[in-house]
Amino acid sequence: MPTPTHELLLELFTNQPELAARLLTTLGVELPAYERADTACSNLTDKTPTEYRADRVVVLFVGKRPVLAVVVEVQLRPDHRKHWSWPVYVTTLRARLHCPTVLLVLTSKRRTATWASKPIELGCGLGSLTPVVLGPAQVPVITDPEPADQMPELQCSRPSRISTTRIETASSTHS
Repeated sequence: MPTPTHELLLELFTNQPELAARLLTTLGVELPAYERADTACSNLTDKTPTEYRADRVVVLFVGKRPVLAVVVEVQLRPDHRKHWSWPVYVTTLRARLHCPTVLLVLTSKRRTATWASKPIELGCGLGSLTPVVLGPAQVPVITDPEPADQMPELQCSRPSRISTTRIETASSTHS
């Protein structure tokens, strides 16, 4: 239940919406140019719910407690709409699981990796979401076949390099 102090402070902004901009400026926040300040509906529930669906979510646990959530997105080409949806994925999952959350973007194209690696600015230079990107330049070269044998999915990262390693390993084993 909101306290009288809580409600009184909010009433200040209802009576004078410009107060938010003045306080931010006083606190050193650089604001964009604007013409007026108005209050808007504070109910942040979408009137028409939008479905936000990540490509995959992985959660790391200690016992039953989540310690890290990973939103995995496959991105084949730059799509600037993702700069609006990816922060929703991360913050929604973070709020749901009550644990740190990161965004992992997988791509096979250098141009897309460069685009996806840039921080997504959330507002006025006060926060951003920086995706962790696995692109062609970040794919590790597997020189030891043991990790690849234990986790065959690693072999999908660079098939040409893995198959070369496998052939060398197979020939040295059977000599």
